[in-house]
Amino acid sequence: MNNMAFLDKLNSQQKQVCVDEGNILLKACPGSGKTRTLTYKLAYLVQKYISSKKLNIAITYTHRAADEIRDRLEKLETPEDKVWVGTIHQFCLEFVIRPYRCIMNVCERDIIS
Repeated sequence: MNNMAFLDKLNSQQKQVCVDEGNILLKACPGSGKTRTLTYKLAYLVQKYISSKKLNIAITYTHRAADEIRDRLEKLETPEDKVWVGTIHQFCLEFVIRPYRCIMNVCERDIIS
């Protein structure tokens, strides 16, 4: 999607969350549109900073929630290479444990020696 017209599908509060540059805490009852709002915010950030090399990250607790966000981002035509979506465990494995595995192995050998 090459413009921000998709934001017109949101109510005023949801739209404000999407365009707000600061950190947000989104709390609401089930079925109120939290996932939708967060997905639209991700799509908005990607669209706004399309030329940026920045990677937006969405961390969830369940695979089901991650799949739901990925599906919704796909429907909004958000480039997959601009957003990483996964569980907290996947995040730790991919961005913490694997990249620093060799350092951890060296430390472990030093401790064992």
